Amino acid sequence: IVFCFVVFHILHFTAETVDPRFRTFVDAQGRHDVYRMVVTGFHSVPASCFYILGMILLCMHLSHGFGSLVQTLGLNSPRLEPWLINGGRVVAIVICLGYISIPLAVMTGVLHL
Repeated sequence: IVFCFVVFHILHFTAETVDPRFRTFVDAQGRHDVYRMVVTGFHSVPASCFYILGMILLCMHLSHGFGSLVQTLGLNSPRLEPWLINGGRVVAIVICLGYISIPLAVMTGVLHL
């Protein structure tokens, strides 16, 4: 699922193949208009829901990965383990909330063209 999310993200915003209109979005200086692309892209409720679900799953993976990294490096101890596990969860939640706030802001009209 994480792989599908990454592939869709690259096709959607980097390769601009999901919505060919993205290739025509330029700002007043002639540069690629990323803001317009993001707002237009997240006006699609299915795409926004997919991004939200993808970010939740990606951050769950990140939370688990942080704990595994600490254990692999031998940095955990019985005393530190709860702090490290919960710290990884907090970091993952903050990242998740930050990233899902973008499609939520577009869908609720906070961000608009």
